[in-house]
Amino acid sequence: MLTAKETKKLHQYEENFVMPKWKYVLTYGLAFSLVVIVVTLLYNWIFYNKPFADINWHLFITIPVSSFLYGVLMHWLAAKEYRQLKKKEPLPDKKL
Repeated sequence: MLTAKETKKLHQYEENFVMPKWKYVLTYGLAFSLVVIVVTLLYNWIFYNKPFADINWHLFITIPVSSFLYGVLMHWLAAKEYRQLKKKEPLPDKKL
């Protein structure tokens, strides 16, 4: 039997898995890279007084690539947890 929290999570996974895998990866992975890039730029500007022109431009390649891998990993982990919750969910009663 699923708890209320597990039921809510199961429904959230079902809504997320309606979208294709590439869209899931873009939504959760590459959107995260934009946040990391902005935080990195602000951190360098505030604490090291580095203007935006003096940053390491390789970050604009490595952060999206690693965020893409993060999105793929998160999809795999979410699918794994979804399968476990589906196994735990009781089957509907069949009436004859």
